[in-house]
Amino acid sequence: MNRKGGTTTGNVGKRHIMRPIYESIPNDLEIYYRPSVHFTPHIHDLVEIIYVLYGTLEIGIDEELFHMEKGDIAFVFPGKIHHAQCFGDPKTCASLYLLSSLSLAGDLAQKLSDTQPENPVIPAAKVDEDTRYTLRRLYHEYGMDEKGARLQQAVTSPSVSRKAPENVLQENERIVKQCFVQLLLARNLPKLHLIERPDESQADLVHQIVAYTAAHFREPMTLTSLAEHLYVSPYTVSRIFSSVFSTNYNGYLNDMRLDCACSMLHYSDRSVTETCIDSGFESQRTFNRVFREKLHMSPREYRNMVREADLLRNAELAEKKKEQKGEN
Repeated sequence: MNRKGGTTTGNVGKRHIMRPIYESIPNDLEIYYRPSVHFTPHIHDLVEIIYVLYGTLEIGIDEELFHMEKGDIAFVFPGKIHHAQCFGDPKTCASLYLLSSLSLAGDLAQKLSDTQPENPVIPAAKVDEDTRYTLRRLYHEYGMDEKGARLQQAVTSPSVSRKAPENVLQENERIVKQCFVQLLLARNLPKLHLIERPDESQADLVHQIVAYTAAHFREPMTLTSLAEHLYVSPYTVSRIFSSVFSTNYNGYLNDMRLDCACSMLHYSDRSVTETCIDSGFESQRTFNRVFREKLHMSPREYRNMVREADLLRNAELAEKKKEQKGEN
């Protein structure tokens, strides 16, 4: 895999994040705060915006790898296979991830479908204040946890809520989202060198592979059984994984299971053994080996790390709210 920089290159680390599958989001816009670690190659029909808050991140799109540092922003266009790796200490790396339906992009939706950026990363020095403010505001209004729950309810003026029916409020909120998303795109697409998309004749098969694996990764699966389901030869599937995903099928399958396991360790109270079984690993030994190889720590150490990070972040947010109330 080739590497290109948004700024400069760094050291290697790894791990997870939401939606390692080919699917639409239940909402037309979702925005998350996540530790910038590793998530598996995946694909969806959304525009994804990644803003590095701390540390560094590597974004892989197709067969290219792009480096990001604090303050850099990347735009992943719909239908592009992408993944991420963390370069640096995972405890000090975090990013905002925004997923938006093309329905919010307005007149820019066609451009997002027909073209792709030669380099998706805009370095921090070229990110304007409107963009930073819009991302902060979107997270404040629509930030979500990994279960898809909104971090806070939308704030509506009592005078408005008494007069306006629910469908009017929802439509007004959608208009606000459209304004925010189109502002982000209008401010930043001109900073990217856009090129025509290459021939993607194998894209449908790639989508099928990702979708089927995502639906069945907790079950016993092999390259041969996947190929039989898709009515293609194992060689065809193997070639796609080598050229598109830069890994073999077992490696991809374990990465997807690892993503699931990391979410369980972070957001549920399942034991490590239950997590191993529920995420599809064939044995505790394989689970521990893959975890060590990818994250350089045990599952229990990972759970402690991400929950401590949550506590620190929540304390920082509470302190900021107190300061804001004091100023008012």
